[in-house]
Amino acid sequence: MKKKLLSSAILLGIIVNPISFSFAKSELVEWRAYDMALQYIDNSLSDEAWKDNNPVISKETKFYTDDEKQISYIEYKISCDSTPDCGFIMMNVDGNDVAVPIASPTWITPSEMTRQWDEQEMKNYYFSPFDIYSENTLTWEVLALDPKYAIKEEKWDIKEQKQALKNQLKEAKASAKEFKKSDKFKELKEEIKDQILTVPKQEFSFNMLDMSYAATYTSPWASNVFVPGWQSSSSCIGATPCYNQFSTTYYWESCLSGCLPTAFGIIYGYHDRNWYPWLISWTAPMTNSYAVNQMIKTIGIDTQTKCNSNSTKNEAITSTILAYRWEIYAQNHGYPNANANLDTFFTTNAQIFSKTKSEINSFRPVIINTDSHSMVGFWYKSTGTSKIVRMNMWWGWTAQTSWYNWSNIDQNLDSIYYYNSNTGLYYHDTKSIITVNLN
Repeated sequence: MKKKLLSSAILLGIIVNPISFSFAKSELVEWRAYDMALQYIDNSLSDEAWKDNNPVISKETKFYTDDEKQISYIEYKISCDSTPDCGFIMMNVDGNDVAVPIASPTWITPSEMTRQWDEQEMKNYYFSPFDIYSENTLTWEVLALDPKYAIKEEKWDIKEQKQALKNQLKEAKASAKEFKKSDKFKELKEEIKDQILTVPKQEFSFNMLDMSYAATYTSPWASNVFVPGWQSSSSCIGATPCYNQFSTTYYWESCLSGCLPTAFGIIYGYHDRNWYPWLISWTAPMTNSYAVNQMIKTIGIDTQTKCNSNSTKNEAITSTILAYRWEIYAQNHGYPNANANLDTFFTTNAQIFSKTKSEINSFRPVIINTDSHSMVGFWYKSTGTSKIVRMNMWWGWTAQTSWYNWSNIDQNLDSIYYYNSNTGLYYHDTKSIITVNLN
């Protein structure tokens, strides 16, 4: 009944004052985004994190991209009976991306991760899962979600660090604006047209505005397939361990352990906890320990990881996987037939998604690479045209510079990366898949 009343009110505003048409359309899109977020929840009530936990939308936060006046995304915070921090749904509302590029049933929201000021002073920006920023509209200070860009108080050049972040956000907005003018962007929008949250023109005919398009919306979350092993604790929630990178040394240089060795460590930790013991001393824990760090470092050494190499670039991943035996750690710990295979023939989103589903159906998590990061995929949602994989992205920082575990991120592989500060790429950023088999 409320929907009908709201629709009638919007329609009346259009009839009485045509100038209000664009405002009414914006309101309608935002209202329908909220309605679809509710559908997301309804279709995900069997999720391990939400089951019997009464998830509800408790807050919404607006995100922008290149246009300071045009809302691009709305982040819906989810709260449950057990915790006020029960994940989020990021909904696109400007029609330039898939309806839900990322979502999560656990932890705090991206806007909360970068919150350091009063909310009234914050403006949030979303370019990709790895390029999320908040800006103080009074001081113009900028914070970024990516831990590489955390302001490090121990460094003497704090002012320079802050200015670099400001410049980075400015560049991201300018690049996104230019990208929207390109033929590549038009091509990508055509590819995802069935997944875009848009308002059909016929809804603005002078008939009853009955939201028929939303009513025929087919949920991409109706079919859910997990790898087994889900567990929940205060430090890690999910089916795969929450291992973060850590400071170490390779060839007498100090750096972080590397995302690819860490991703392999997560997969070996998962298998050790389930059907393949002896990969680590005792049972692999869900978070970093001395034994876990030793395993990850050993994997890095076996594969000649170097501190000064940009090993997260996809071309570096390809050459490194083909050159070195990433399975040698498992082979040295009781599984002589183990193999890690970079599937060079699986490079499109459709191919990567198909292979991911096949592996997960066999209870094997996979590593999905972008041009800047390696993530562990362990679940998929499959209906219609959407290609949604639950990722253990396992990195991040809060405004208080404490680590959090982004271990349950549902990412639509077709979502558009407007700007990637590491590579300068502007489009679908999933590039390759690595399968790991211990049999």
